[in-house]
Amino acid sequence: MRKMAEEEKKIEQKRKYAEDQAKKEELMREKARVPPTEMFLAKTEEFSEFDDKGIPTKDANGEVLKKSHRKRLEKEWKNQERLHKKFS
Repeated sequence: MRKMAEEEKKIEQKRKYAEDQAKKEELMREKARVPPTEMFLAKTEEFSEFDDKGIPTKDANGEVLKKSHRKRLEKEWKNQERLHKKFS
């Protein structure tokens, strides 16, 4: 009796894990639909100018972004590019 309960618990854990993985996969696919060149363009309240890749160069006040901020945005852009290529 006890073994059956443990086996059922393991089966339930595996099922839940598979569901969680499927949800993560769907979220990744949804995020991947946005091309990297367009990911920042909708954020006009935060940024005012963009380079040819669509990476912001100036903030909403027209000031040039700090090097560290720009680097972080470039990293996000590269991650989105990889994700977009993977699921496209």
